[in-house]
Amino acid sequence: MALDDVLKQLARAGAQTVYGKALAPNDNSKNQVYLGGSLAAVNLLPVREIIADAESPKRLKAPVSFSWLTPTGLDPAPHAQLILYPDYPEVRLSGFLRGCTRAPNTVMASREPGRVLLIGVTAERTIVAIALESEAAAAVEFIAKAATFKTWGVLAELPLPTSISLYDASPLLRKLHGIHTKGWIRSWSLGPFGERNPCESVQCGGYTLEAELGIAKNARSEPDFLGWEIKSFKVKSTEAALLKGNAITLMTPEPTGALYYDDFAQFWSRYSYPDKSKKEGREGRRNFGGIYKCGARPNATTDLTLTLGDYNAAKQTFNAGGALSLVDSSGRVAASWGFAGLLEKWSRKHALAAFVPVEEHRDQPRRYRYDARVALARGTDFTRFLQAVSKGKVYLDPAVKFEDGKYKKRNQFRVAFKDLASLYYDFREERVIDP
Repeated sequence: MALDDVLKQLARAGAQTVYGKALAPNDNSKNQVYLGGSLAAVNLLPVREIIADAESPKRLKAPVSFSWLTPTGLDPAPHAQLILYPDYPEVRLSGFLRGCTRAPNTVMASREPGRVLLIGVTAERTIVAIALESEAAAAVEFIAKAATFKTWGVLAELPLPTSISLYDASPLLRKLHGIHTKGWIRSWSLGPFGERNPCESVQCGGYTLEAELGIAKNARSEPDFLGWEIKSFKVKSTEAALLKGNAITLMTPEPTGALYYDDFAQFWSRYSYPDKSKKEGREGRRNFGGIYKCGARPNATTDLTLTLGDYNAAKQTFNAGGALSLVDSSGRVAASWGFAGLLEKWSRKHALAAFVPVEEHRDQPRRYRYDARVALARGTDFTRFLQAVSKGKVYLDPAVKFEDGKYKKRNQFRVAFKDLASLYYDFREERVIDP
């Protein structure tokens, strides 16, 4: 069977993107399958969660919804998972035969060179896979054509003959073209039941864009539109010659440890402060904010410094149990974000990202218009995020407040537009498409 025929089988099973790897002798069920000397595979392959490995504090586990495609249908591998070794770093695939009844045991238990593993990713964030023995025509063809495929570390991306790739940006660009041609759009957000709600906050440039894309206002950790994470960023003019703009919020995870997580009331008593703005309506409001960068001096108001624990900047490796922390001058950790949780959020939301410039008209009611150019980012690695944090390019900009008897929590990790490209393997400017 030719390689195209095998790819058609994967496409019919729902695969929208397929990666392939020529298996080395050590790539087998005993030694696991090596997926690369970085953590990039976690962004390419959909994981259900990322958890600490109880057997080894230096490893993380990421279960995947994995099935073998067989002549009689799908054979689920309920114990399949990615094993992350962040102190090397590397990723391996494990547990892919256990619990299966029709899996390619002979191929995947062998040490014979020339075997090929094809991994298909579906729109439902599942994996369908086929293992080819070395004599198979499709395996021989794959190895012969290997130099022609786009590669992501050790994984080659194969063009599907009958399917639109998950990474095809054309549907998104066509939708953005329609939004761009509307010109000025009155600020609004989409409710969970399809209702059109007025929006007057400073985040409404993003909410309006999401509403125009049919995305309800939410705080989901999944990508927004056809697998793409959508991020807007403010610009002075959508007619400017160069694509540049204000800082961009990458993600807004809540702390997973230390005082903020264990006893928020005590955290708030110790580190919050009266609102400093003289605008009306803010009397009695308390805030926790400021800019926190690694290597910078303590924040003058809160006495807190951002630290990156258990990260080796020279080797770009980290300890699985490490964390990003806010620490005061007495050494007390006020808040921390465990690497495992940050890695999971980063891998879910930033495998594909689109950054859309927005111009704001502040007169009531607020209005926005969106540029004909967007920045598209594909492929990343959590160590790139940590490297940017260590250099002060990615920083913490919390906007937590207590007002009118209730808290609003928003802990933002942000980056300047000029530093955005360093976070991705593929970063390019595109124009929206006229359908």
